[in-house]
Amino acid sequence: MCSPALLFGVAPAASATGVATTGLLGAGGAFSLGTALSTFGTLFSAYNLFTGGQDQSALYEARADQERARARDAIERGKIEEDRHRRQVASLKGEQRSQLAASGVELDSGSASDLQADTAMLGEFEALTIRNNAEREAYGYRSAASTYEYQADQAKTSGTRSAMGALLGGLGGTLVDSKWYDSKSMIKPGAPMNTSTGGAVTGSASNGMLI
Repeated sequence: MCSPALLFGVAPAASATGVATTGLLGAGGAFSLGTALSTFGTLFSAYNLFTGGQDQSALYEARADQERARARDAIERGKIEEDRHRRQVASLKGEQRSQLAASGVELDSGSASDLQADTAMLGEFEALTIRNNAEREAYGYRSAASTYEYQADQAKTSGTRSAMGALLGGLGGTLVDSKWYDSKSMIKPGAPMNTSTGGAVTGSASNGMLI
């Protein structure tokens, strides 16, 4: 298991050397708690962004599935309607032949033959129209499904990128703050300060000058 010292470091007062040590979550002391809270906040924000994108993507995928189901239903309804119409045309042709035969008309020649041919042609045209209408309806549903699929991919990608941006931005800022604090913690009591850099002046005194 990770010890508290490993996670948070050791403050100067608690260190055997009198110098703060840096843990996984920052230097010891009050700043390490702030660093930890900031880190957890960043992780939580990134998690919410990622899962939000996944949830939105799942919603679009569900809508795409619904549109695909509607497309299949349109095709099936078209087939049923087309078959029903063809049966009606076949029944009509049978009635025509019966009536023509009862009238003593030659069925396979002249106007009787033309009437049957016209009935068959018109019936086929209407059957193909029914099929075409069903296919056009299904095409509209498939187009909507493709749009939802694209939106699902975009939502997933956006959520992932937003989460990565939050991680890089948040954790990057935390690391910079942690390094700044660690440099301050390394200054020993009584050491002269370099006002231009904010750090301790290094070197040894010789003849009143620092070298």
